[in-house]
Amino acid sequence: MYIMDINQYALNRAFDRSKYKGSRQNTERLQLERNMVNNYDIKHEGEPAYERQSPKSVDVNKFKKFGEITGESISPNDYDMGMPLRSKYTTKRNDKANGESRDPTYDIYNDDRPLASVNNFDPLRDSVYNINSDTMLSVIPEHNPIHMIANNMNDFAYFYWDNLSTLMPSGLFNSLGLYNAFAGLYMLSTNITKQELENYYKFIDKSDLYTGLREIHNMTKSRSYLCRDFICFNKRMISNNNALARIRDIINVIPIDTTNPQGEATRVNTMINNIFNNQFGTVIKPDYIANMSITIFNIGMIVPVFAEPLDKITYRGSDYLKTIRNVSYYESDTYQAIELPLSDNQLVMGVVTPNKSGHITVELSDITEIVNNMQHRVVDIAIPCMRHNAKLRHIRVLQESGLREIFNNTELGEMTSTAGVINDVMQNIIIDVNNRSLAKYAKKYNTPTNQLHVVKPSYYYMRVVPINMIIAMWKY
Repeated sequence: MYIMDINQYALNRAFDRSKYKGSRQNTERLQLERNMVNNYDIKHEGEPAYERQSPKSVDVNKFKKFGEITGESISPNDYDMGMPLRSKYTTKRNDKANGESRDPTYDIYNDDRPLASVNNFDPLRDSVYNINSDTMLSVIPEHNPIHMIANNMNDFAYFYWDNLSTLMPSGLFNSLGLYNAFAGLYMLSTNITKQELENYYKFIDKSDLYTGLREIHNMTKSRSYLCRDFICFNKRMISNNNALARIRDIINVIPIDTTNPQGEATRVNTMINNIFNNQFGTVIKPDYIANMSITIFNIGMIVPVFAEPLDKITYRGSDYLKTIRNVSYYESDTYQAIELPLSDNQLVMGVVTPNKSGHITVELSDITEIVNNMQHRVVDIAIPCMRHNAKLRHIRVLQESGLREIFNNTELGEMTSTAGVINDVMQNIIIDVNNRSLAKYAKKYNTPTNQLHVVKPSYYYMRVVPINMIIAMWKY
């Protein structure tokens, strides 16, 4: 059956249907759908489409055929070429009989173009049906798990620092360590514990959180940042070792036999000191082991290794690092700030100091303003050398800032059916700032445009540049 015969058959059937009777508008619409206006001519303007006659001289097959979304072939003219509608009146023609192979989904009007690369995109980002493909991550970075974690961690770092500064005026806070340790618990948690951690830390989906933290750990592998998280569980709590295996890439899990306090304390202390070259001595004592349920340790060293060496000088009995360097610099009426690149080019150490003698408080808006508005300047720099062991027990600050129920009843249903209790959350970080660098020489600058000589106390931070994430803050 020829194409026009099929169309005519469809038209006749349409006239027989009661809903089309007496309706010229519907008939014209049907003919447009079935492409029966390919003989359109100016002489017939104003006539109904169904009264126009197709001259026999017109070869309807001379036009290039193309498939509908259903794969059905029709023959358009230049006037009415457009996206054809799905039809229920005609049967599908087999283009393979004509030696043609069609993909009816793509390139409907042009076989000469390569198939387009089509990917999904849902502009309703908060929709429950929103699924972002990997190709969209560079276009919408906030939907990349790494950037989502970085934004949440920055918010947490400043929120927690404000609470920490109120309760404990000085010290160091390893924000990545604390966030990562509770992320490990969150991946094992269920019920109220899961909900409380989700609300407090703004954790994302467990699988995305795991993927993002693995990448962040790769970014922060550095000579300048040597920190590890440990979760010690009472061995009797553990009934699903597979659940623990899933989080070992982001956290060290240590099952503890509480019936052997002396032996377990020796084992844990030896493990930690082997990692950190015997810097920490006794971290845990036997009497603490006997009553352990769940304990979190954040242990490590922050030892900046600068991209270029700095000179070490002594001024009024104190050691300083002195240099004239082209660095990222910011200045306001309240404070000055610089960022010094570290050896791996992923991390920087930031310094925020009062512009005049006095005390300052650094808040979220301050750091955001600094990072967004820094400019390269040649600066005469002097910062103090420092070595400090920042020991901190976090339970009081966590409870005062809103995390409470988890310290009374910790539900880790992914690992065990036995509820536990978090006994302690401890940090032991050594901060050591000195003239360390892998480079032997630094570029010389003779004429600085600005001067930054650090006044005590000042604020310091370590930032991951590619994702703009603060991983540690301290005051000295």
